[in-house]
Amino acid sequence: MFSIEIRRTFAVRQGLPAPVRDAKNLPPLMPAEGFRVTMRVGFSFEDDQLGERGWFVDTDALDESVDRCAERLASGVWPEIQTIGVATRYVRSH
Repeated sequence: MFSIEIRRTFAVRQGLPAPVRDAKNLPPLMPAEGFRVTMRVGFSFEDDQLGERGWFVDTDALDESVDRCAERLASGVWPEIQTIGVATRYVRSH
């Protein structure tokens, strides 16, 4: 069995309002430089899953895809760069 893991560490800014902290005139919890996040993409495969090139997956293409995802997530405040889902709306309302 083979295992591959790709990691990217980058800073993100969550950007959600903190009405309770604001009401108490407390400073934000998020550091000015953002939170450090490590994104991990991993998978395992067996010898019999290798293709005719001897690959299970093109790791160069996967590397580029992970880079694009990390760059996108680090590019701004999260509510501005992603669709607000049900979970985020729930967090905002409580």
